[in-house]
Amino acid sequence: MIKKLLDKTDIDEKLIGTAKKIQKEYKKTLVTALSAGLAFIIALYTKEFLQTLLGLILTKLNISETLGIISQAVVALVVIIVCVVGIVVLSGIGSK
Repeated sequence: MIKKLLDKTDIDEKLIGTAKKIQKEYKKTLVTALSAGLAFIIALYTKEFLQTLLGLILTKLNISETLGIISQAVVALVVIIVCVVGIVVLSGIGSK
């Protein structure tokens, strides 16, 4: 009978430990999802700002539409490179 009680206590401790791990992972996942959502909002407004800024610059400089498209491609490429580097850095921090 005492052995059964000890076994039950051991099982209870394992269940509590597992529940705590699940709760910790849930919090991590929630924070990641919320961070991604906020990053998406930031990206949308940054894109809007860059498009407006680029439009103003091209209008002031009287640059043709073809050069405007090329300059948008350059801006997009720079943004992509910065974001990829940021993802790599954050992945390294998150894995530690």
